[in-house]
Amino acid sequence: MGVAFGKFLPTKDFALLRHKLTPVENHTSEPRYFSGLSAWTENGVELICSGGVALAEWGGGDEPLQLEVSCLGIEQPPYDELFTTRREAHDL
Repeated sequence: MGVAFGKFLPTKDFALLRHKLTPVENHTSEPRYFSGLSAWTENGVELICSGGVALAEWGGGDEPLQLEVSCLGIEQPPYDELFTTRREAHDL
């Protein structure tokens, strides 16, 4: 099981979906978080994430300044298959 996060680079079709998303209620103005999403590999394989998939948005509006996606608790496909060049964690 693993966690992955990084900059989200939306396609032009994302704007249509973005308007249907409801932000998760939080006590700060930024970033805004959206949950209840799913993630797929470029080959069309869905990532099964026990902790869910979330999108953080800075800036808002039709063209946010920055978007970051987080996939928490990746169970399937196996993390090692998805990220063959991942960095190993080391004890300090």
